[in-house]
Amino acid sequence: MSGVLAGISLIAASVSAGGRGTPLAFTNFDEPLSGGQYYDFGNADADHQLVNNDGHAMVAWEASGPEMGFTAWYYTTGGVGLTDGDSVGVIASPGARTAGQRGTGQSYKISDPDGIMQVVFDTVTNPAGDDWSISLDLQVGWTGWETTDTIIVDIVVDGNEVLPLFDTIGQDIDDLGIEGEWFPLLRGLNGYTEATLRVSLEANAASEAIYIDNIVFGFGSIPDADGDGIPDATDNCDLPNADQLDCNGNGVGDVCDLAYGTSSDCNANNSPDECDIASGSEQDCNQNGLPDTCDINGGTSPDWNGDGIPDECQPCIADISDDGIVDVTDLLAVIAAWGLCGEEGMRGPSTSVLDRHRSNDLRVMTWNIEHAGGGSLEFLPASGSAAELAPFIRVLSAIDADVILFNEMDDDGEVAGLSTWLSEHVRGGSWQVHQGIGSGDRSVMASYFPLSMKATNTTPPITPPTWSGRGVTMALVDCPDSTWSTDLYLLGVHLKAGGETDDELQRQESADGIAHWLGDLRTAGEEVDLPLNTPMVVFGDLNFYSEGTQPELTILTGDIQNEAYYGPDIKGDWDESDLEDVMPVDPMTGDLWTIWNYKSRIDRFMVTDSVSETGNTFILNTMTLTQEELDANGLEASDTHDTVTSDHLPVVVDFRDPAHCTADLNNDGVIDVSDLLIVIGNWGACS
Repeated sequence: MSGVLAGISLIAASVSAGGRGTPLAFTNFDEPLSGGQYYDFGNADADHQLVNNDGHAMVAWEASGPEMGFTAWYYTTGGVGLTDGDSVGVIASPGARTAGQRGTGQSYKISDPDGIMQVVFDTVTNPAGDDWSISLDLQVGWTGWETTDTIIVDIVVDGNEVLPLFDTIGQDIDDLGIEGEWFPLLRGLNGYTEATLRVSLEANAASEAIYIDNIVFGFGSIPDADGDGIPDATDNCDLPNADQLDCNGNGVGDVCDLAYGTSSDCNANNSPDECDIASGSEQDCNQNGLPDTCDINGGTSPDWNGDGIPDECQPCIADISDDGIVDVTDLLAVIAAWGLCGEEGMRGPSTSVLDRHRSNDLRVMTWNIEHAGGGSLEFLPASGSAAELAPFIRVLSAIDADVILFNEMDDDGEVAGLSTWLSEHVRGGSWQVHQGIGSGDRSVMASYFPLSMKATNTTPPITPPTWSGRGVTMALVDCPDSTWSTDLYLLGVHLKAGGETDDELQRQESADGIAHWLGDLRTAGEEVDLPLNTPMVVFGDLNFYSEGTQPELTILTGDIQNEAYYGPDIKGDWDESDLEDVMPVDPMTGDLWTIWNYKSRIDRFMVTDSVSETGNTFILNTMTLTQEELDANGLEASDTHDTVTSDHLPVVVDFRDPAHCTADLNNDGVIDVSDLLIVIGNWGACS
């Protein structure tokens, strides 16, 4: 066990109930009966209280004698919940017991809830105001935890304030060094008169389990010099930091790292720069330990072309002729191309983080709109009321995409009315709609530009043993000839959700089929051929809950698993390289997550970057936009919240033909003296 961990307060020595006198309240789960596997006979699609069943392990207990009572609750995240039978409730305690631990050897287990299971203990009161505290023992099972799995232990005090005791949100439990052994948690409660302990787990595999035991509310003072509720013995910072965040894992809280100069925070987001870089929310291409944005904004790195990447990381940005030297040839290329890029011309200075960087960039977005209004509303363009559709209209109008992939748009009548609705409410003109497979999880592609080569599945067809028939919604977008030398081929996907073995199998089979199809598209004489160097984009709700899973690697690298059916490994990009995993972020926070419930990056774009170029990319979370940004784009703060439109956020990527307007070195849509100065400033051989 690593002691103090990021965001987690642990006490390094055991705390016995006997060492703090007669407890106010306690439980070691010896009174409740243990039993067999627990089955929930409630509705897995609705939040509800869990009840005891005859012969099953007890999940709830009404206080009797000295032991505290507790209740159990299930909160749905779309899985099967506990209806399939799980090892939860009061069981025989696993492993060696903590020194001084009371009881005969039972504890409480939560595992594989396929949603969220929470245990809430009876409220304990201390009306006399004496010094008091809480301690409990926790064990985390050994397994392959995912970043979406979350353990939370907290205390609600005096009715509404929540004190964190243990919280793994945003962290990979596997990296914390806490699995497989009991360890105690401790929290002082001085100044409060009542406290309610809560313990919850969000996970989706049988091996993902936690155990709790030896819960004691007792009298006694706990030293806490900085008053943040964390005992001095375990506090990782002598300044108030109740969350105990330690993102760089150096054993010192982030608050102290920043206050005492151990870590820098050049972008003033209250997070050490090295953690921003490690998380991917900031880039550090020159590896100087500072985010590239700080290098550029601070003037230590030039960025002539305004793409957010220091020029030293792009040593030949002005080599228009691509001959390894910036010279008179490139100067003449700028002069020859002088003027506006394309017939739409220059956009001018960007006024919003949502703006295209060039006015003729082709904008593509993906949005899963199934769980509108947290499940209470639907996206119904053909039949919905004006009030229901207003936030959708605001979001789609603000983004102003040329191609939109709607995941989980299932009603045939609503799909049939989509083209007219987009023309009337989002952008006037003719929209083409590719309906995909009406499988109950339909992916619908709407395009302002003509679509051809439309298909709904790969060849050979994706056919896992329990396949739900989603296919892949694919089409070739006829890009404007004035700004594109090629067209753009899009593969709109929605892979199977869920954390069960069969779910991962279906995602892998889909990934194998997509990888093979990408190779087929660029291989002459196969099932279907694309014109040479046509950019290809795989995008949509891929349901990758963590980074680096095999289905993700298969699409990116062409590493096919079922070669007997889909054929040998094959790279997807035209230059035989991996696809690029474009990583749009929330422009206000740098966050990568795209779904409210899991805070995971499950909606993605993967592109053949050897023949394509991206402009602006972003995740639209209206809750983080400034009022100025909201006003500039006609949005309201709640528009993309999961209680209003969807539990997914819209994800946007702008594409451009890298062969078009190559002399526009600063990407402002016009070739002028600024580009001439970039050539002169980079004169000479490329380093």
